[in-house]
Amino acid sequence: FFKKRCAIVQHLLNAHPTAASQCNIEGRVSLHLALECGMAWDEEESYVGAILTYPNQENSSGGGVRTLFEAAPDIISLKDPVTHLFPFMLAATTSSSLMGKTRPSSSSSDFLLLQSLDVSYQLLRKDPCVLQMFVA
Repeated sequence: FFKKRCAIVQHLLNAHPTAASQCNIEGRVSLHLALECGMAWDEEESYVGAILTYPNQENSSGGGVRTLFEAAPDIISLKDPVTHLFPFMLAATTSSSLMGKTRPSSSSSDFLLLQSLDVSYQLLRKDPCVLQMFVA
């Protein structure tokens, strides 16, 4: 299931190209929802995937965040109206929220942490200007 998420996201965007920038009833865009679910930046080229072998690959999160960003680059600077966090912040908090829902092993905890940091880093690389408001 998880490995198919990136393909599903791509298929939906092919059918409806503006879907990535549309808000749901809470005002959230698909990027916010993908980050909350713990999607990776890009499954094939993920830094995490290159340095960490997850013990049970079918349980790892698939890619999709990169696909959503490429479909609607402007969404990267939108605060999530539910959490009031920028996407890079939301990505960084994902591992702790996902670990709180289950009791993962040490290796899966490490994987979730590295994956969330990778996504946060990639988002900041794409839009470093979002940090300007935090600099005095």
